[in-house]
Amino acid sequence: MPLRVHDHIIGTLTLDSDQPHAFTERHERLLTIAASQVAVAIENAQLYEQLRDRAEQLEAANRELQELNDLRNEMVANVTHELRNPLTFLKGYIGLIRDGELGPVSGEQIEALNVINEKTDSVSRLISDILALERITPSSLHRERHNLIDIVARAVSDAKVGLLTEGRSLTLTHEPGSDAILVDIDKDRINQVIYNLITNAVKFTRDGGAITVATHPPKGDIRFARVTIRDTGIGIAPDKLAYVFERFYQVDPMVGYQQGGAGLGLAIVQRIVEAHGGRVWAESESGQGSTFTFTLPVVADDDNAATET
Repeated sequence: MPLRVHDHIIGTLTLDSDQPHAFTERHERLLTIAASQVAVAIENAQLYEQLRDRAEQLEAANRELQELNDLRNEMVANVTHELRNPLTFLKGYIGLIRDGELGPVSGEQIEALNVINEKTDSVSRLISDILALERITPSSLHRERHNLIDIVARAVSDAKVGLLTEGRSLTLTHEPGSDAILVDIDKDRINQVIYNLITNAVKFTRDGGAITVATHPPKGDIRFARVTIRDTGIGIAPDKLAYVFERFYQVDPMVGYQQGGAGLGLAIVQRIVEAHGGRVWAESESGQGSTFTFTLPVVADDDNAATET
């Protein structure tokens, strides 16, 4: 009898006798049943072997990836540490020279020193961003219970001050959409998320444009609040939209160069949001502005009741 598995014959089951006409139709039916069971057993055994081999390969690959990740983290920590030390001395000497502590300086020299100091600050921010990407994990968060509405409102208020300081003529508004949305978050990290997204919107929105930050409570069984940052800027082409959260990726390199961006702000946003158990995405069309949305899990109803009690 053939050993058949999914229309494929993998062998035969044979029963022999030296007596003529030893087998009846009943024997044939029994042998057919036995052959099908043997075929299934053989297939399962082969699958198990394949799965075991695959599991061993994956385990070895995971160990190798972990070793590479540990090596990368160590290298990043060492490199950033070695970069920060000379930058600290450089900024110190820039200040001494600019203040005339090491001798008289002309106006042109002071202007040049200011440029050097500004570029030094840009490198320092880049180092901090690289370190942030490596350090942000769920276990590194300092979670506390906060009203998300208050967190977003404060971040928008601070951003308005920044716009005034920079002399930008943009309209920045906040639409709360609810009285309270309780979340367990690392306040400083979520502030960083909102700041980075607003800064990104400001970067790509011309004067006279508008940026709207809206907070949306969860709906139905979905236990996630949403925060959207919508702008009327230059937008993002469809072929570039999938890459905006990648490290060092810039939709418009010229804008990034002019404003000192390194393409890490959105990568940090994604790392922080996902560490909180949420997700972030972007929607946009060229010339039609962009909308960035991130979600955060809200406090369960029973936890809300316990808090209010």
